[in-house]
Amino acid sequence: MHVPAGARLNPHVHPHSGHHVWVLDGVAEMLGRTVGKGADLHVPAGREHGLTTPGPSGCTVFYLYLREPHREDQPCSTSPSETTRRTRPERP
Repeated sequence: MHVPAGARLNPHVHPHSGHHVWVLDGVAEMLGRTVGKGADLHVPAGREHGLTTPGPSGCTVFYLYLREPHREDQPCSTSPSETTRRTRPERP
C-alpha cells in the first residue's frame, strides 16, 4: 500500500488481529518510531496504532494480518463455518 507524503492513517485498534508491517520504500512514523526502507514492525492485537509519512515521497508498506488464537475471555466475532471455505471440489 502506498501512503502519499503528508498523509496519515488515523489511530485504530484491531482487537483480535496482530500484524506485521514492512516498509518497502520511503519513511513512516508508526508506534512512536520513525522507520525507513527495510524496517519491519510488529503490532500486537489490541494495540492502538496509526501511520504518518514525514518524508517528501510518502512510503510504501506491506501489511500481513494475523488473527490471534481464540481465548475464552475474548468473544470470537466469527464462527469457524463463516471463515472456512472449500478450495477443492469434494471427491466422490
